[in-house]
Amino acid sequence: MCQALAMGVLGPGIRVFGDGPDGGREASFDSQLRYPTPTDPWDGYGVLQVKYKTTIVGTGADTAWLRSRIKAELDAWANSDKRRVKDGRSPRYLIVATNVALSSVPGRGGKDRIDELIGSYADVLGLTRISTQLVRRKVQANS
Repeated sequence: MCQALAMGVLGPGIRVFGDGPDGGREASFDSQLRYPTPTDPWDGYGVLQVKYKTTIVGTGADTAWLRSRIKAELDAWANSDKRRVKDGRSPRYLIVATNVALSSVPGRGGKDRIDELIGSYADVLGLTRISTQLVRRKVQANS
């Protein structure tokens, strides 16, 4: 579903990947997109990562789970010995889609903590436009 939404929002330049080793990508793009606006488009390599938690237990625990998953992905892209870097490259744009609800308490909520984590890797990875735009949608596991 996240891949289909990415294609609808970002446009036809999205490449989607199936099950199995994906080099840290559910989808990627490497062209000028119409997103976020036609007059200010993203232009470059970007990755969509999906982090789905089967059992939601509570905001704090779920945020910690999501943060650890995102950190592992960022660490892998930052490690030049990893295959995804040697055989691929680090993204300029990163989209993380999740079913985890993140609190918006200023400065210490889950949204700000995830923003801070991703932002701390911006220079290392060459990420641009560090600002999380989180869209959460509950999806049934069997949908």
